Amino acid sequence: TLDLGADQSQVILDVLCPILQAKACTGELSAFDLAQSLWAAAKLESAHHRDMCSIAVALAKAAQGRTSEFNPHSISVSMWALGMLEALHDVPDVQSFAQELTAAVIAHADTMNPQMISNCAWGAARMGLPPGAFYDKVAAKATVQLLQKTPSLTDQHVCNVVWAYAKVEARSEGVLKHMVAVGEDVCRDRKLAAMQSHHVAGIVWSFARAFIPDQESAGPEMLPRPVQTAIALSGALARQELSTWEPRMLAWVMWSVARASLRDESFVLFPQVVHRFAELPRKELGLQDFTMISWAIAAVDMSRDSFPNRSLEIITKNVLDNLRTGGLVSARESFLACIAWACGKADLRGAAGQLVDLIARVASAAASPPMLSPLQHQWPQGERRSGWSQRHLTMVAWSLVVQGRYNSTTAAFVRETYMSVRELYQNCPMEGVSDMLPHLDQLDTIRLALRCLPALGRVDVPPITPPPTMAGSATLDITESVAQRQAEDALRGLGLGSRLRSEVVLEGNLSIDCLLLPAVSPSSSSGAAGQRR
Repeated sequence: TLDLGADQSQVILDVLCPILQAKACTGELSAFDLAQSLWAAAKLESAHHRDMCSIAVALAKAAQGRTSEFNPHSISVSMWALGMLEALHDVPDVQSFAQELTAAVIAHADTMNPQMISNCAWGAARMGLPPGAFYDKVAAKATVQLLQKTPSLTDQHVCNVVWAYAKVEARSEGVLKHMVAVGEDVCRDRKLAAMQSHHVAGIVWSFARAFIPDQESAGPEMLPRPVQTAIALSGALARQELSTWEPRMLAWVMWSVARASLRDESFVLFPQVVHRFAELPRKELGLQDFTMISWAIAAVDMSRDSFPNRSLEIITKNVLDNLRTGGLVSARESFLACIAWACGKADLRGAAGQLVDLIARVASAAASPPMLSPLQHQWPQGERRSGWSQRHLTMVAWSLVVQGRYNSTTAAFVRETYMSVRELYQNCPMEGVSDMLPHLDQLDTIRLALRCLPALGRVDVPPITPPPTMAGSATLDITESVAQRQAEDALRGLGLGSRLRSEVVLEGNLSIDCLLLPAVSPSSSSGAAGQRR
């Protein structure tokens, strides 16, 4: 904790670290020493001092089998440190120690204060420890502390714990009960309005992610009233503090409002947030920010014409330029796929088309097979080229289809993507299920385009049929928009009601909102096939 300067600190560390590592390996460090040293290694690693990861691994290995010696403070400090050491999250010794710490938390949670509970939840989620008894125990203790108004409980502690649930997708009864209690608490006495922006955004983001599974928006009826109210209030606060909040926090709230399908709030808030981002220097627009913004716009079916002064076009062009000037190197594939989907879903034009083209080129290069024809391509079982999952590739291919942006490369990519999904699924039915299921409708659209569009070769590709175990979850969600009702009313007004069909499901589970059947000439009434006109 002494501010000795980077150079002098490194000189001292170069002397101390080998001694510390040797003592860890020979078992000379107490549980308290191990915990404090691990905390220091995490802090120093975040400050970019060298060799801290090797020290941390040695400490984690030495601590295995000794968590019974750790008091609650040492347990929480150690879990927090492991969460900080992101480069080590997949190291077996670190993972093993983290698992032992979760058991220790379960045993000692009742004696932990709010900061300890917060540290443990945050660190475990950062480590990727899955839902289970650990989070249930954390939720039980955190709920007690919230309801008893423990004096040391802070907004940061509350935010860290609910963020942890959302991060690992923990949705047990106890976890959701705690989140509802948090919703009730922050909506009381204008407490949400008194919070810092990152706490507001973090809490409502966690609510939206925890109560609405998958990357979908859902009707407000899915949300408990306190949770829905908290998200709506966060939107109002974002509008009120538009010029003072950090832009990223505005994007988090915007995403949360969209995920909760709060359409009235969306149509007021979104243009203002996009305008704020349009005023930023180009390089200050992060890819994650644009991903959340574009997804939110698409999720609530908001028209691109709802954004005055070309603000949406400006930020789309800015993110395109950022990617073209080096941003692709560090771009996460999930962000790129989500942006492509959003551009297609929201029918964004201008720079959005160039952005989809760029993403498609990257995805196509990542998915390129050896020298096989598009219809012969089959990935080795379980293989995922670079960081592109089959789910992400499907999202990009679907965007190309709905926007009609084809050239020889992207047309081949669309064909290969569809056939890769089918081949992967046919060879290993359950392995591709989690990636495929949320996108069955997209795959159906791609198949229809492959069969009908000359630019895609009019290939008679076979359908992808979900197995019986998935049939229930693959049921279509039928909705009817205002535009659809108006279109149907207009057609009926033209005397075409007898030929009009609503919500038609075609071969391959493809849903058509509104279908106008061809007219049949009177002379065809006695014919088997009938004459169409």
